[in-house]
Amino acid sequence: MSVVKEYYEETTKLLAFLKKASASQERDQRIEYIQIALDKRQKLIEQMKPPYSEEEEKIGKQCIDIEKEIQGLLQSEKVLIQKDIVSFSKRKQTRERYVNPYKSLNYDGMFYDKRK
Repeated sequence: MSVVKEYYEETTKLLAFLKKASASQERDQRIEYIQIALDKRQKLIEQMKPPYSEEEEKIGKQCIDIEKEIQGLLQSEKVLIQKDIVSFSKRKQTRERYVNPYKSLNYDGMFYDKRK
């Protein structure tokens, strides 16, 4: 099997995984699978050498279209992770304020001159 076909198969597997990946799955497992799939694809890209046959060029054009869809799905995954990080930090700040409410007091920095 040619490297281009292997790349196409890995790309379609990744696309199918991203489409069916649900929030019920463990996020760490999803990220780990995505990372492994991206690494495999990167190795296959490094192995690709021209000239390509007509069939390989058609497959390559399909891969480009699939790649755009994968980029969108990965971007939405990134946004979800960022939202979780922000909500986690807000919960942490709220918890810290509840435990020690006087820790975050802001002093005016007023200066009283004692001279008369």
